[in-house]
Amino acid sequence: MAALVAELTAVKNCLQRALQKGVRESVVLVFGNESCDLDSACCSIVYALFAQQKRENKDEIVAPVLNLKREQFLSRTEVLFWLDRVLLNNSGRSSSAVYDEACARLLDSLIFIDDIDFGQIDTFRQLKVKMMDHNRLIDAQKFLEPYVDEIIDHHEVSGSAHPWSNAVRTEIVHPVGSCASLITRRLRDEWPSMPSSVALLLYGAIVLDTSALLNSNKTTDIDVSAVEYLESKYSGVEGWPGRSYTDAMLIEAKMDVSRMSAFDIFGKDFKSVPGSQ
Repeated sequence: MAALVAELTAVKNCLQRALQKGVRESVVLVFGNESCDLDSACCSIVYALFAQQKRENKDEIVAPVLNLKREQFLSRTEVLFWLDRVLLNNSGRSSSAVYDEACARLLDSLIFIDDIDFGQIDTFRQLKVKMMDHNRLIDAQKFLEPYVDEIIDHHEVSGSAHPWSNAVRTEIVHPVGSCASLITRRLRDEWPSMPSSVALLLYGAIVLDTSALLNSNKTTDIDVSAVEYLESKYSGVEGWPGRSYTDAMLIEAKMDVSRMSAFDIFGKDFKSVPGSQ
């Protein structure tokens, strides 16, 4: 599982070198939404790993981007907990020292929105943006519209007109409880050999979003099918937690504000409204 952290770190280093040296690279950025909840974070990471595996141009850099500032990440306690458990194989609630070490390792492997100097994007040979878990850009990111080539989302499209051309591959399905369910549906056909750790990232996001499929107001057949597929294929893997246990762990982690400031608590799960700053 730690191999994924090494892979994410390598991708981050490649992107940073391209930005710092003005190297003319082809770059794909896989964005989640600005709340950076578990669904958004896991979808951006998983889909970037998938796109990295399937890319035709092996020199292309495919990087997941967590769409918030680095300093805000520690307020996403359930995201940190799940990435720590899945990617670094740390189970249970850790001691302060172990927790801090895990934070440092994860932070070193992840790319946040403020890590990217968007003034340098003109130096890229080509730039593509893939939007996960949202279908409109906030005003501060409208400049990325010409580069968007794919959207996977489970939110309703607001407004009377869809802003994207037919050239943009879109999979916007509403209602669905979790965007990770749509990613799972795509990957079960296009990446059937995805590692169990990748599958577990998706599993946790779906389980939390749908309350272990028990929230009838959110859960759809697509969510049920995704969870049943993941369980049928991966539940025999050592360390794979049950559905109810996963939900309980993630709820506990989400409610844990013991290491957060008042500002962090206020900003937790904040999501901007499209058309605003």
